[in-house]
Amino acid sequence: MKKTLRADEIISILEAPLDLSWRRRKDWDIDVASDPARHFYPRKARLEREASVRELLRALEIAPTPRSRYVILEVLGRRQAKSAVPTIIRYLGNRSPSVRNEAADALMQIGDVRDPEAGRVLLKRIDGKERREGIRSTLALALAAIGYRPAIPALIRSLHSDNEVVRRCAASALSDLGATEAVGALREVIEQEDDPDTRIQLVRYLEQLLGVPAS
Repeated sequence: MKKTLRADEIISILEAPLDLSWRRRKDWDIDVASDPARHFYPRKARLEREASVRELLRALEIAPTPRSRYVILEVLGRRQAKSAVPTIIRYLGNRSPSVRNEAADALMQIGDVRDPEAGRVLLKRIDGKERREGIRSTLALALAAIGYRPAIPALIRSLHSDNEVVRRCAASALSDLGATEAVGALREVIEQEDDPDTRIQLVRYLEQLLGVPAS
C-alpha cells in the first residue's frame, strides 16, 4: 500500500477523541497501554500501513501530546526505521516517562542503529539521569540490542539495583553483550538474591554467558 498520510493527518488521527467513559483516568502517563483496542490500536495499524517514515518524523516534531509522541515512536520502532535514530535519541530525555521509555524501546527494536550517539545517550540515562526503574530496565535492554559494550560497567552496577526487574534486565543485557567480565558480579548477586524467580533468571543468564551450566 502506498504511504500517503501527511504529518498533519497523522496528528489528526492520533489526537481524535477516544471513548474512555469505561474508565476513570486523570493522567495518560499512569497507564500508557490502557486504551481499548477497538478504539485506539486500529489507528496505530493505519499509521503502520499508510504513513512514511519521513511523515512520521514530521508528525513527531509537531505532536502536541505525549500520547501522540509515544505512538509515533512505537510505530518507528516497529518499522525499524534506522533513518529515524537521530530524532529518536532526542526523546530519551523527554519530560514524559512514557515517551522516554518508548524512545528507548524503539532503539531496542531497531537494534543495529550504527549511531554511536545512541549508545552514549542511553548510557548517560541509565548511569544517573533516569530514576524510573521501569525505564532503566528498557535502557539496559536497548544498550544490549545496539551492542554498546562501553555500557558494561554501568550494567554491572545495575545488577545491584533494589528493583528485581532492573537486575534481571541488566543480567540479560550483559549476557547478550557477552560480558565475561561480569561473571564474578553475577555470581555475587545470585548468592545474595532473595527472590526465587529472579534468582532462576539470573542463573540462566549466567549460564548463557558462560556457555555451560553455572553450577
